[in-house]
Amino acid sequence: GTSLGGCVGASLAAMFPNRVHKLAIISSALTRARSLATIAELVDKGQTNMFDAGGNPTPTDAKQLSSVFGIVNIESIGAEGNSSRVAAGHWIQPSERGVAITDIIANLERVEAETLLLYGALDPNYIRFRVAAETALKNSRTAYVPNAGAFVIQDNPPATATILNEFLDKG
Repeated sequence: GTSLGGCVGASLAAMFPNRVHKLAIISSALTRARSLATIAELVDKGQTNMFDAGGNPTPTDAKQLSSVFGIVNIESIGAEGNSSRVAAGHWIQPSERGVAITDIIANLERVEAETLLLYGALDPNYIRFRVAAETALKNSRTAYVPNAGAFVIQDNPPATATILNEFLDKG
C-alpha cells in the first residue's frame, strides 16, 4: 500500500496475520496516535496551503511537490495529483485525521508478515517514519527507489516495479 494504503495494509496485516504473508508499505506516515488537539494543529491549521476553509483540497504547486515530497517528475505528477485531489474532494482531510488518531506503530508491532518499507531516495518527508517502523517490525527490510521522491510509483515506475517484484517473488 502507498501512503494511506500502507497504513491500511499495516492495520490489516496486524489484525489478520494468517491472511497477509508479505506486506509492502510505500511512502506512508507510520506514526503513533496523536491527540485530537495535535491533529487539529497539524491537519486543520498546519495545512492551510493545501485545503480551503471548507476542507476541500486546493491545487498543489510545483514548489510544494518538490520541497515537501521530493518529486522528480513534477509536471506530470502535479497535473495528475491535482486532478485526483479534485475528484477525491472533501474526504482527504478526514482521512488524514483517521491516520493521525491510529497508532500505526502499535499495529506494526503486531505484524508477522515479511515487510518491505519502500521510500524514494529523494523523499524528504516520509523517510522520517523509517526508524520507528524498522524498530517496530519483526521481519522487515528497507529499500530506496533511485531518482524518485515520495511518489515512487509515478516518479520511477520501472525501478519501483523491479524492487516490488524482487520482494514478492523471493521466498
